[in-house]
Amino acid sequence: MITNQEFSCRIPHHKVINQKIVYVVIFVSHSYYSAKVHHFRYSDAEKLHNKIEKQLQQLRQCVNLPSFPGKKLFGSHNDSKSGILRRRSDLQEYFNQLLKIEKLYSLSCLKQLLPDINDEKSDLVQYLQDKPLIQYSFMIDSYQQLEMFVLYSVQVIDNLNKTKWRFKTRYSDLRDIHQALKEQTKIILPEFPKRKIFGITNDDPQEIENRKCNLEVYLNQLYANPELNNSDILDYFIQNSKRESKKLQKYDEQKILLKMKLIQKLEKEKQQDEKQEKIQQNNENSKNETNKNDISRKNSMKRIPRKGLFIIKEMQDKYEDDNTTLIRYSSIASNPLNQIDYIQEYEKVNLDVNKQNMEYIDEDNLVENGESKSEIKLNDHQQ
Repeated sequence: MITNQEFSCRIPHHKVINQKIVYVVIFVSHSYYSAKVHHFRYSDAEKLHNKIEKQLQQLRQCVNLPSFPGKKLFGSHNDSKSGILRRRSDLQEYFNQLLKIEKLYSLSCLKQLLPDINDEKSDLVQYLQDKPLIQYSFMIDSYQQLEMFVLYSVQVIDNLNKTKWRFKTRYSDLRDIHQALKEQTKIILPEFPKRKIFGITNDDPQEIENRKCNLEVYLNQLYANPELNNSDILDYFIQNSKRESKKLQKYDEQKILLKMKLIQKLEKEKQQDEKQEKIQQNNENSKNETNKNDISRKNSMKRIPRKGLFIIKEMQDKYEDDNTTLIRYSSIASNPLNQIDYIQEYEKVNLDVNKQNMEYIDEDNLVENGESKSEIKLNDHQQ
């Protein structure tokens, strides 16, 4: 069973009536889970095929129909059971190929064969339709200017069923409907909007606006004529517009869904960019903090006083200066001979002290020696 389309066909068996083969044809609706049974002879199916071709020509609709199963050149399929089964299979395949073309659902000759059509009229609606009441009204509220043609957005209002729908059509499509009516009926039709004599209407926005208004008036006048209420051509136009409306609605839903997905994707990318930017900023702040710490560490190292051999050498020079000062002031004694012995003994003792201090000198000793130097100088001045 075919499930990827709205309708399908099955021919499960056949009957022999008055030596004629009658096929049991079942049309199944996948939307409404219902079926409709018909009994067709081969000639009945062939007549249906010819009716469909004729109505399409009247409506000026270009549709590639499937090939109808042909007859045998010699003999008949009914002569053998295998021939009957083969023809039954060919007819089932033909009807399934036919039902793949959605435009054909609106044709009156095929529509009456299908089960549970959603737009079938009840007896009350049919009674009201027979009255001189305008059932359909039209409003063309916008248009879309494309490169080669203009698409008009038409809103249809069903005043009896209190429903409305929207579809898109071209100027040439409406002109074909008008021409088909003109050929099939002798009723006086409203005047169809004419083309420009010079230039192209699609290039002039004002001309497009005028044509839009004229087409709206034409459709309302056409369906207001009670003599055209039972026209197959106008009924086809209405039914086909409903199917186009469903397609348009589905397309709009898909478009909205894609737009929402795109917005979500952009939001996600924006959040990722903000997160990455924040991480990068934190890394830069950490790097700057590290550089500041390195600079402060280097500055603190520069403020540390020098220690080691240079300080020891400076202190040794100070000790030598102190010894020289002592010798200079002690040379003023009255007895030169005693003084010489005293000086030699003092230098010997002082040399031992200097050697001992140089081996164990540290920062504390340096401070104490500095204080002792000040005391020695003070004593020298007092003497």
